[in-house]
Amino acid sequence: GNEKYIRGKGIEIAESVSEKLSELRCQGKASVITAADGRVIGVTALSDVLRENAAEVTNALSDVGVKSVLLTGDNRYTAEYFAAKAGISELRAELLPEEKVSSIKELQKNGGVVCMVGDGVNDAPALKTADVGIAMGSMGSDIAVEAADIALVSDDIGKLPYLKRLSKSTVNTIKLSIFL
Repeated sequence: GNEKYIRGKGIEIAESVSEKLSELRCQGKASVITAADGRVIGVTALSDVLRENAAEVTNALSDVGVKSVLLTGDNRYTAEYFAAKAGISELRAELLPEEKVSSIKELQKNGGVVCMVGDGVNDAPALKTADVGIAMGSMGSDIAVEAADIALVSDDIGKLPYLKRLSKSTVNTIKLSIFL
């Protein structure tokens, strides 16, 4: 389990293990601690893989007036690591699904139109709450795809700036048609 779970079971985590866990967090890795007979016997590090074009996409979205915010269930250090790599300056970490929903409602309350991009079961409520929900189709869970307004068949996040430009152009065409 994680650190909180292991400590909750009354198992002491040695200082050297705590240091290693901190080091792994700063590298953007999640850790699973293995314990037996009341002591820690191992740590397994897991890591998400950041898409190669993440920073490029963030910059392209910024160029079309979109502010990117990272909402994640990952711990703060992992979130900061990936946000920095992707060029995202605002993040909210260690969120449960209902906290992601609260964050979206807060962003909406502050006058923003919110588009949520997600792929997991934990993202489904937030995808439903956002003004526009986009599920990453091929890697996404079925429930995320069902909750979203748009499902991308591929997992190419490079399509997001194009989608933004396309939607803006469509709205402008509709407004012009109504005006005429």
